[in-house]
Amino acid sequence: MKFQLQRSTSYTLNAVILGFVVFGILALLNFMGTRHYKRFDFTQQKLFSLAPQSIKVVKALKDEVTVTGFFQAKEKAQFDDLLNKYTYYSDKVKVKFVDPDKDVQIAKAYNVKKYQTMIVEKSKRESRFEGLSEEKLTNAIIKVGKEKTPIIYFTKGHGEKEIKDTDREGYSLVQNQLKESGYEVKDLLLLEVNEIPKDATGVVIPGPQKPFLPKEADLILAYLKKGGRAIILLDPESKKIGLDPVLASVGITAQEDLIIDPVATLFGQGAATPVISTYSGHDIVKEQKIASFYPMARSLTIAPTLPNKNIKVESIGKTSTNSWGEVGSVKSGKVKFDEGQDHKGPLNLAVAAWGNWDGSSKKEDEMRLVVMGDSDFANNRSFEFAGNGNLFLNSIAWMIADETAISIRPNQASQGRLMLTPWQVRTIFIVTIILIPLIVLGSGTVVWTLRRRVA
Repeated sequence: MKFQLQRSTSYTLNAVILGFVVFGILALLNFMGTRHYKRFDFTQQKLFSLAPQSIKVVKALKDEVTVTGFFQAKEKAQFDDLLNKYTYYSDKVKVKFVDPDKDVQIAKAYNVKKYQTMIVEKSKRESRFEGLSEEKLTNAIIKVGKEKTPIIYFTKGHGEKEIKDTDREGYSLVQNQLKESGYEVKDLLLLEVNEIPKDATGVVIPGPQKPFLPKEADLILAYLKKGGRAIILLDPESKKIGLDPVLASVGITAQEDLIIDPVATLFGQGAATPVISTYSGHDIVKEQKIASFYPMARSLTIAPTLPNKNIKVESIGKTSTNSWGEVGSVKSGKVKFDEGQDHKGPLNLAVAAWGNWDGSSKKEDEMRLVVMGDSDFANNRSFEFAGNGNLFLNSIAWMIADETAISIRPNQASQGRLMLTPWQVRTIFIVTIILIPLIVLGSGTVVWTLRRRVA
């Protein structure tokens, strides 16, 4: 009896000591957690983390930015969840939550008439939007951080993509995204001017179908020589477009071909929609990890010896080694690589050129030019597909030397899809439906037999 009592007392004492040890460990972990807060996101698309662009924008803040949200009390949890992601990366983000039903005076002072109104303020600049959206909030922070609004001109008059066109082939999505990112977007009719407008931060030539007049091409070239910034998007059906002298001045040639890339079929696209899945180390694409697709594109070549030693030219992205530039007609629907006639891949699909034309070291006089062999990749039909829109917006940001805006933009949830080959389907069926049940059944039979013998 005495032995059992001592034994029981020992177990009790051990249990108490163990309890104190566990409690101490938990308390220490909680203390360390409050001092060294860390967020973890195990979703494949990092849906519960800020996008790289948002993180870069927030970390780059030098002055305080105040975010005021006007939401109902029941929405505070969602509001805090989003804003805590921003304050985690910077103490420059100051947050205010206002319930318009309780703080009526504050709502009236801000002239807020709708729930879910967000106001971002910095100094005397302000940006408003509605809803809880990381993309809108990050864009608003970018807007209030710009002392001067960049102006991007889009040429017209040659059958280019129209920024006001809401059809599939139009560029209205491009215009909307640029405006949300703090840019001003305007049309430019070169025949009506004697020079590129002085307030132009950059010029985009989006897929012209008709030739530029020599005078117009001269305006563009003169603009670049003075340190202008431009993006030229050329389609394979647009031949002899009149911009060859502009491209040749920096050592770029737009080939009269149509890129055929069999690798695109692995992504569910046609062979005439080449894909760039691996990019160069250029600033425009160094953070681009998502493939981009180019419906009906032409290839670009870079001269072995550049005409101006002060200008650097670099490929942004190339097609696969299995691709080629089809020079002949594709009307029959059947194409094959013809040695000596077609252009063998990998082929340049996007090229960047930059430098001071006269060799000076003034950064503000640096010319920047992006040339791509397709304009359809950024139209309303394709802009939000894969990494297309991200690549276009990063090209704009690099063109105007706004490197802080070059990044991967906010994530959106998408339906995951697992593509299996017939062999993989058969293997999974055999393993899960046949082998595993047989192993379980066989193991049970062996154990039952052994127990029968022991008994």
